[in-house]
Parts: sequence; structure tokens; C-alpha cells
Amino acid sequence: MYHAGIGMFFKHATREELHLAALDEDKDEVESPFVWSTMFKQAWEAHPKEHDTIMMFGKPTKLPRFQQLCGEMGSYRYSGKTFEAQKNYPQGLRHAIKHLQRIVQDPSTLRTRLTGGLVNWYKNGDHYIGPHADDERDMMACSPIVSLSLGATRRFVFTKKTSKCAVKDDEAVKRMELQIKDGDLMIMGGATQRTHKHAVPKMTQCREPRISVTLRCFH
Repeated sequence: MYHAGIGMFFKHATREELHLAALDEDKDEVESPFVWSTMFKQAWEAHPKEHDTIMMFGKPTKLPRFQQLCGEMGSYRYSGKTFEAQKNYPQGLRHAIKHLQRIVQDPSTLRTRLTGGLVNWYKNGDHYIGPHADDERDMMACSPIVSLSLGATRRFVFTKKTSKCAVKDDEAVKRMELQIKDGDLMIMGGATQRTHKHAVPKMTQCREPRISVTLRCFH
């Protein structure tokens, strides 16, 4: 599904596709048959032990989720804090990141500029992320963001920006809500961060964990 008003592409990544990504990455390490539950368990157990603290409105605030930067970019700064990238991460996360890179790689070179992965772990519906746009200076301007969701179904809400930095002449919708399920893939186009904010709000009825693996273009 493609939504022109937001510049967002949405599809479902099947477990078979993730299986192929795993086989392509390291044939010697992958179990046969590939076990989806094992992959998710490995990825979930990789979450940091503590919640990061960022600055919000001049005050230190704990993130209402677990978060880790993975990849080769070195570091990533936002909300007054610099996050160092973890270069050694579990097999379960490597499979998910490999799958995303296969989708967006240049067919002529088999390479991708989406080298940095930001992983968010949501323990249950009490974990969330508020409305925001991913437009930090460490990221390449107007570059796409590719996100894979694993685990529990969660609401994903787009809202149109109203600040001075918002694009004035676009025809984007003011609000759109999606139900993001296990295996769903989302690509937010280059203009999305200029026109809209997005959020994963609280869902008190949700008791299952969710992992979001997001690839970005860093300088």
C-alpha cells in the first residue's frame, strides 16, 4: 500500500522472506528448519537492561521503552544525548536487518546506504513513543526510513506538522492511523519527516512484546 499524502509505503514481510534473509546471511549459523520463535526470542533478549535517559523540555526523562543503536555509523545524537552504535548484536536482530537491506539495496551494486539500525523494544502496551519526526542532523536530509515490526500489533499514528518547519504547500492528510502487525514493513519517504510526525501510543490492553527495527541513512 502506498499513501501519496504522507509519502509512505506499507507491506507485510512474510516469515518466508525473513527465512531467506537468514539463510543468505550465514548458512552455517541458521537452524534448519528456521524457527521464527527462536529469532524473536533472541532479538527480545538483546534489549538493554536499563531505560535510556534523554532531555525533554530541559529535564532528564527516561525513555518509555528500551532502545539501542546498531550498525557501523558510530553514534547518533538526539534529544540532548549521543547514542553509541552496537556493532555486535544477536543473530535474531541480524536477520531482521539483513532482510531490510535486501529490500532497499541498489540492484547494480547490491549495496545500501541504509547502514544504521535503531531498535526499539516495547515490553507491552505501557511502552510507547510519542509524536516526533526523525529529522536529526546526523541523518541524511530527505532520506527514506525503513521499519520492520516484530511481535505484538500496535497502533501507528501519523499527524500533520503545524510548526514553522512544516511544508506549507503539501496536500498531506492531517491524521492517519495504522494497525502495525507482526512482519509488517513500512517505508517512510524522504518528505515524510518534513510534513508529519509519527507515534506508537500506549495500548493498555496490549500485554505482548513488540520489536521495531528501523534502518536509516547516516552521514
